[in-house]
Amino acid sequence: MHDDEWFLSEDDEAWDLLEGNDDLEEEVAYEEQRRQFARVLGHDPDPEIWRYLVKKQYVSEFATGPAGYLRLRREYEQLARLQRGRREQPPRPGREIPPDPRGEALSRILAAHAARHPAVRQFRERYLAGRLLTHEEAVAWIEDQAARQQGTHIWVKTPVPLDHLPKWGQGSVADQWAWLSAAAAVPDEEKERWGRPSFESHVLRYLKPGSQTSHAVLVAFGSPLHALHRAAETLHREYTWGQAASTIFVLPGIAPRLPLARVTTRRRGGWPALSTITIEARVGVPVRDIAQVYSLARQELLGTGKRDPAVRDEKRAALAVFVAENNDGRTWREVMEAWNREYPKWRYSEVRNFARDVRAAYEKITGRRLDWGVREGPRGAEAAQGQP
Repeated sequence: MHDDEWFLSEDDEAWDLLEGNDDLEEEVAYEEQRRQFARVLGHDPDPEIWRYLVKKQYVSEFATGPAGYLRLRREYEQLARLQRGRREQPPRPGREIPPDPRGEALSRILAAHAARHPAVRQFRERYLAGRLLTHEEAVAWIEDQAARQQGTHIWVKTPVPLDHLPKWGQGSVADQWAWLSAAAAVPDEEKERWGRPSFESHVLRYLKPGSQTSHAVLVAFGSPLHALHRAAETLHREYTWGQAASTIFVLPGIAPRLPLARVTTRRRGGWPALSTITIEARVGVPVRDIAQVYSLARQELLGTGKRDPAVRDEKRAALAVFVAENNDGRTWREVMEAWNREYPKWRYSEVRNFARDVRAAYEKITGRRLDWGVREGPRGAEAAQGQP
């Protein structure tokens, strides 16, 4: 199965799963594989996603060893992103304030320094015979190397108590690794107390000509792509360049641009009030320019012509908190009576008015409609239907 096959089409049964289709409510017959997969994942898998993986036979196909469990984890994580995507959108690539002459000069200066960096020079001499590729050649080189790799590697992180670790610097290299066998022989009950190991793979990110969206390939340990990944990570850390841009610098020497500011928005579908605007700006950017890009990003999140003034009404805030803490199975009338006892200065006599104000306050503060999850009595149900 290729990387682009991890994505599901809208007519796939996964969409039924992500909507909570009751047809998938079946017993999971792979408890041992589920337990092993939880170790790889680092937590218990989502029950609905796990049932889907079982039904589509991904578990029986992949759960045959470490490499198979890694592929199963990739499939699981893609489904989890699809599931979250129905409530939360990924960060949108930010709009930028283009670099000024100083930024252009700084970009060229950093590129000159990076070209002399030992990690870059060693890679270019060993794998490129000291020459630079064109951008198109760089992409072709990366994808060719990815096809040549003999599989991929898994990096394992596992918690181990200090008294089970060797004393570094003593004995041979083989002796220093002998603790792995000793740790593996520890009873399962004790290892459970240590915590679960996590598995990860290294991913090389790169840009194609004319695209601002990064592409990625898995990296095998000791391969040319692994060496490229290490060199690019070095530049990413030292010059704060993006990972994909760092990769492209190593191969064709294209210097990443340094915008004066970049703004990125993240829309939280489940809790819109948690939507965020992130602005990265250099110290020389005028405040008015920052305010302008923030205003545009805020308009993007809220919609044209809409405002979201800060909640300054103490009663509105109290209503929203109160209903969140008391939406526990009681009727609207019962909650209203509890409100009147706690806040006599803001008491209500009509259930319908109370429900209306509660819904308005809750939506204003959280950005989402109130989900009143109880089966109200006749008068309470009538009030629940009242809209702000």
